[in-house]
Amino acid sequence: MWVAATDYSGELFISDEILKRVVESYRRIRNTLRFLLANTADFDPATDAVPLDELLEIDRYALAAAQRARRRGARRDYARYEFHLVVQRLQTFCSEDLGGFYLDVLKDRLYTTGKTSARAALGADRARADPRRAARC
Repeated sequence: MWVAATDYSGELFISDEILKRVVESYRRIRNTLRFLLANTADFDPATDAVPLDELLEIDRYALAAAQRARRRGARRDYARYEFHLVVQRLQTFCSEDLGGFYLDVLKDRLYTTGKTSARAALGADRARADPRRAARC
């Protein structure tokens, strides 16, 4: 991680303090991924996927943030061997976009609602909008 996060075009520095920061960054990324994987392990796109236009606004925000992070040129940076830029964006995405906002809100929703509650809530909204659909939701 230290190698990938270091801009090797200049002088390289290493110290206990630098390695402690790298370890903290690695743990943030690892814990973010562990949380996401643990909470999506039983996700089946065939039965659990919700159409984009029916997602909650905060979920659309998270998807848009992921798309922005992806479009910022990781492939270009890899091709230029500028791995530190990829690591910086990944760290920022995990700590600010996900960890600093979305996952905090998502944890409340995960721990206070049932497994199918998002789809049930969507069905209830559809039923209110069109009472004929109530039986199908």
